[in-house]
Amino acid sequence: MKSDKRIGRFVRGAGVLWPGILFAVLLVFSFRVNAASPARITLDRTACTIKSGQTLKLKAKVLKKKDKKKKIVWSTGKKSVATVSSKGLIRAKKGGKTTITAKIKGTGYKAICRITVGYPVTSIQPESSDLLLFLGERSRIVSRVYPVNAANPALTYMSTNPRIVQVDAMGAVTAGREGEADIILKSTDGSEKSAKVHVKVKSFSGTLALQKNISLQTKKLLTLMEEYSSFIRQYGNLCYKNGSKPTKTYEEARELAVSGSRIPLNCAAPANWALCELGYLPKGQIYGTAKGFVVTDKTAKALMSRDADFISSGPAMGCCVQTASDLGAIQCGDILSIDISGINHTVVYAGRSPRGTALVYEAGGIAQSAGYTNCGCGLLDYSKASYSKYSITEILRFH
Repeated sequence: MKSDKRIGRFVRGAGVLWPGILFAVLLVFSFRVNAASPARITLDRTACTIKSGQTLKLKAKVLKKKDKKKKIVWSTGKKSVATVSSKGLIRAKKGGKTTITAKIKGTGYKAICRITVGYPVTSIQPESSDLLLFLGERSRIVSRVYPVNAANPALTYMSTNPRIVQVDAMGAVTAGREGEADIILKSTDGSEKSAKVHVKVKSFSGTLALQKNISLQTKKLLTLMEEYSSFIRQYGNLCYKNGSKPTKTYEEARELAVSGSRIPLNCAAPANWALCELGYLPKGQIYGTAKGFVVTDKTAKALMSRDADFISSGPAMGCCVQTASDLGAIQCGDILSIDISGINHTVVYAGRSPRGTALVYEAGGIAQSAGYTNCGCGLLDYSKASYSKYSITEILRFH
């Protein structure tokens, strides 16, 4: 009996609450409908930066036919920063930020444009227009916005293929899968300035790139060496030795190969290409000269010095490559400068074969005697031929 009374009181109480519950449900539903409803008025700009004293005309577009005859009312959030006329003409006053609102008279429909009074962005210059990443690697897009006193230098970042490379709001990129994509940088101040960074994503390949106890940069270097080796062996009939004017970048070499043109190379070409792809050398800069490792670009040398050491003393100096390898004085991935009667010869040390012979990557010199047509690149037995008597003079070693 008592339980029946409790049930009755519960039902009567719920009856009292029903109107409130129903009102809350209708309120939420109404809010969602209004939030999802399409805009009734839009502006040709949603953000803009203009200099003090300048004017700018905003254009409003009414979307519903029944609203087209209604008046548009313009207003500004801060008259001290910018004013707006009844026709949508903005006049910038002093530095600061405000909003310009266009409202359909007699309705709640409106559109806004964020206005910044100051210097607009004139250009965006990425530190590099090309970026090489390996699977899982993270990096950051670094760029400069001009003028340096731009009122709103903030940028947005977008990947043209997020499956290959993702980018966050701060310009941090993550390599997802092999391939190529672009990162588009855009100004947010309404100046509509943009820039592009081309990103290439590779995976580590071959046993050399996966060796233990070698740095990430060394793994990258050796992976690129394998790619170049395959390329030069494939197009060996087009390659020829030209020490003074070699093809400066791998992209240029590939373009020549596709067109069937001859490809000038020297021994240092693979190392030079790798340093370009890894971002240490600007395109067109040659690494290595007849007198040894000379990098004329100060920025490039500073970048190399950050991630690598220039070694010109120690147990490897004065030894041939094979002897230095036997002594354990050189490491897999070392870029070696070798003195051949006053002429610089450049190779990349790739470790030892099962027989203990020193293996190198190069494009020229001993590669020809190894049978790679006129020129070549591969894991070469460097104990052969007369090169074994020439001594190492300098090492570039990534750490």
